Amino acid sequence: MARWTSDPHITDVLRAADAWRERCVLADGSLFSDERLWTLDNIAELIRRFVANPIEGTDRDFYDKLKEQLSGGKPEVIRLAAEVVWFLLLFPHHTRFGPDKKIIQIRTVWNWSGAELPDSPFLYTKCLMGVGSPGTAYLTRRYEQFGFLLEMVQRWKSLPAARRDELMNRDAPWGFVRWLDELPNADRRPVRNAILYFLFPDTLERNLSNEHRRQIVYALRDKIPTDVRPKGRRPSLIECDRAIFSLRKVFESELDTTEIDFYRSPIYQQWWAGVRDEARRQIGSELTKTLSNYGLELRQCGSKKRTLDDCYPTDTATGFWKNPTDATNKPLRWLLHLELVSDQVVASLPGQHGDRRVAFANTAQGNSGAVTTRIVPAIKLGEGKYAFYETWEWQLLFCFLPALATGSSGQLFEEFDPHTGKLTYMGMNQDYIAAALITLNEDDDVFVSSDLPRPIRYGEATEALARLINIAPTGVETSRPGRETADAK
Repeated sequence: MARWTSDPHITDVLRAADAWRERCVLADGSLFSDERLWTLDNIAELIRRFVANPIEGTDRDFYDKLKEQLSGGKPEVIRLAAEVVWFLLLFPHHTRFGPDKKIIQIRTVWNWSGAELPDSPFLYTKCLMGVGSPGTAYLTRRYEQFGFLLEMVQRWKSLPAARRDELMNRDAPWGFVRWLDELPNADRRPVRNAILYFLFPDTLERNLSNEHRRQIVYALRDKIPTDVRPKGRRPSLIECDRAIFSLRKVFESELDTTEIDFYRSPIYQQWWAGVRDEARRQIGSELTKTLSNYGLELRQCGSKKRTLDDCYPTDTATGFWKNPTDATNKPLRWLLHLELVSDQVVASLPGQHGDRRVAFANTAQGNSGAVTTRIVPAIKLGEGKYAFYETWEWQLLFCFLPALATGSSGQLFEEFDPHTGKLTYMGMNQDYIAAALITLNEDDDVFVSSDLPRPIRYGEATEALARLINIAPTGVETSRPGRETADAK
């Protein structure tokens, strides 16, 4: 279930969310009192004062404007506004927004009604510890989240009782998700995801970022059952929600536990591209500093293309680019095969045109002293069936002294022979003084597929690549590449 996050306070936060669901969404009550605050009349009045009466300008903060909008309003409408603020502050983790600060803001709004904020268990620190990072837009554009929540509850309470029962029970959660996504701007309001998590924490994730949702689906698409696997490049939010729910079931089976979270190890590293992006940045920064001592510069092939889809189409039948001629003119990744052979992981070239073209770079300045290329594996699942597993990546580094001969803005490095270490540049054999295979993942990261007899570890794959790739630095006998590990935590 999605309720587990490893944080000890999560049970208290979700108990508070369950109370909001029962008292405020399914009924017309209040979290902090015995009043009837979440009624259609009160919500309509708050919408009239807030949504229909915007105060433009950035020189005043959210609460300053809200106080003016609520001025002269009925006390119960003002207290309803305080409970809306409570809900919006329920999600942000205490490391980003502490409970004391949350209580101050809730109390401030409630006290505008002329009454003191009651002592409620849902205002205790343990209930306001939060569940995750809300993202910048959630807090800086709070007025949008406030207004969307009000409009959602208004439409919900305007539905016939039978329809509400269907969406909340018999067709839950997916019927409710479809209904919610019909609201204007649902796909642009992070609170949409907070609403769904707090209403259905057994099914939907503590994730307010639509971009993160799509990254999860893209990175782990080979694990998603085909009946819920999104087809397009930009799947809808409900497609992402359903796919991630299916992924949760896959991971629960693989890891033999329900205590999993997409922002915790070992799953986080499998989809979060930022882990490898940061590792590449650190490596690039250190190499750049070293090269600058010699008046040289680093060229990083493919650094501006985040995914394979951003590069060129691939072919899962060959484990290579779909159109090798087009793709290998400017090879933004070096694609290599991994296969389980007699229980050993074996790396090989794809056996396609251009599979020894490893990189291209702008060498027109005549000061290029090193080049890195990104290695992405195509893992063989069966005859004519490969999985491009971008969760795993390595960098292959070549260093040159003196600098490479002046070339073009897109000069090709081709005919690299992994057996001899020979590298060709501008049609001639190119000497290099050092080379390294750099890891970007943890050795115990695993690739699991029902098509394989067992999981494959990243460390095994690294050793297989090291066996495949030999190098021949100037004045040094042919040997395996040096192996460096980047801290990808």
